[in-house]
Amino acid sequence: MRHLLCGMMIVLAAVGCRKRSARPTSSARPLMTQLQAEDVLKKLPEVQAWSRRIKADSRGRIIPVCQAESGPKDNAAEGSGRVWVFYFGQSDKQRTVLWNRFQVNAATGEVAVWDPFKGQFKSLAEWRHQRQLERGLP
Repeated sequence: MRHLLCGMMIVLAAVGCRKRSARPTSSARPLMTQLQAEDVLKKLPEVQAWSRRIKADSRGRIIPVCQAESGPKDNAAEGSGRVWVFYFGQSDKQRTVLWNRFQVNAATGEVAVWDPFKGQFKSLAEWRHQRQLERGLP
């Protein structure tokens, strides 16, 4: 009887330990920092081309700027998830003019782009497709 009782206790202890250690790995992954999220955006070919064009067209009088508008903790309560939102614009001595807003999911690195006509973010793929259509490209 003692051996049976000891055996059951060992099995129950093993099962209990296994349940505690079985945690979802996705929540354990750290969120992107502001600099990491900004770097994701600055590597986009569209952002790089826009930045080069601004610098070249203005001969250095206008500079491209990138600023974080909100981070994962700022907007989690609004239901938009854990995302970074960045403002890209061009700045001279008197003003800064918005070019576009981008959103980076802090957990996955997925990028979305602001659609001012719909008042919401759309996927990067949708934005790229729309830009191709606007330029008359297939």
